[in-house]
Amino acid sequence: VDCGDLNSSSCLASDVLSGRGYLVRVRARCVDARADGLFGYINGTCASPAFPADPPANIRTSDVGLYSFVARWEAGARPRGCVFRGWELQATSNASWVPD
Repeated sequence: VDCGDLNSSSCLASDVLSGRGYLVRVRARCVDARADGLFGYINGTCASPAFPADPPANIRTSDVGLYSFVARWEAGARPRGCVFRGWELQATSNASWVPD
């Protein structure tokens, strides 16, 4: 990330992912790359807070058979809301859902 001029002492790192730890280092860059400074490091990691992924939208079913069907959906508005592991599909023949 390019962090401006010599008088800057802060920099915004954007596009980080939710719920991840990051190692951070900073150094002075020079016009002559041979004169670039050494990196300074933070002790430990910087952890971005985790927040829940948005629920999927436009859920629909097709190819309904005697013992199966296909479910399709669109990812929620913030697909980077979490470190994605997979989707979970639940189906019930009851009239209502039991709370998690």
